[in-house]
Amino acid sequence: MAGRVANLPAQVTALLLFLACVSGSTDSRSREIRGAPRIPSQFSEEECMAIKEALKGAIQIPTVSFSPEKSNTTALAEFGEYIRKAFPTVFNRSFIQHEVVGQYSHLFSVYGSDPSLQPYMLMAHMDVVPASEEEWEVPPFSGLERDGFIHGRGTLDNKNSLMAILQALELLLTRNYRPRRSFFIALGHDEEVYGLKGARQIASLLQARGVKLAFLVDEGSFILEGFIPKLKKPVAMISVTVKGILDLMLQVNMTPGHSSAPPKETSIGILSAAVSR
Repeated sequence: MAGRVANLPAQVTALLLFLACVSGSTDSRSREIRGAPRIPSQFSEEECMAIKEALKGAIQIPTVSFSPEKSNTTALAEFGEYIRKAFPTVFNRSFIQHEVVGQYSHLFSVYGSDPSLQPYMLMAHMDVVPASEEEWEVPPFSGLERDGFIHGRGTLDNKNSLMAILQALELLLTRNYRPRRSFFIALGHDEEVYGLKGARQIASLLQARGVKLAFLVDEGSFILEGFIPKLKKPVAMISVTVKGILDLMLQVNMTPGHSSAPPKETSIGILSAAVSR
């Protein structure tokens, strides 16, 4: 068993276009060529190699969440240093504020030129669930590239999204990008164990600052092929919510009777109606 990613550059391209279109640009060159695409549809061989190598390096850091109380904190701290080195421009722009929240999560506030526009947020998480090597075809934290795929825990959940977001912003910044619309990038460190120390604290921090978001984009789902019968084209699953957990105990007290002479409404009927609601 192995998580596999084959086309991270395509994901980065999509995010480049998304950020450029949603946030807008205010540099003088873009005003002169408004309407013309500023983002290349393809990367050079060197850029593709850099994108892949950055993901491999991220996969090799075992940022495992074992429980809400136990995580590999050494790896989480190492991952924070890793993204600083991998994306130096993101950490050195005056209009980008970086904060560490809950010791290991990261919040980037990218301030646009037009504060009247409501900001949005991009989210991802750096932590992964445990992986035992005997259940994997390759070492789960190897970042090994084989047969056109990158193998390892986190390639699909969710370091692929995290690295693509930061890579897209890094590449835009090197093209003198400055957004009109502000946005946030929230990178949690304990999503796999409910996000109580990461996402919850980031949400509380922004709420205390009075931040209201236009929309939020999280990890979502996959592009699937052959998943829906008779549909030959790939299908992009749009996920608008995530199922949570709810435990209920329902109890109905009725006068005992016999099924040969049931009352107008039975305890089973009442319980069924409650479950249905």
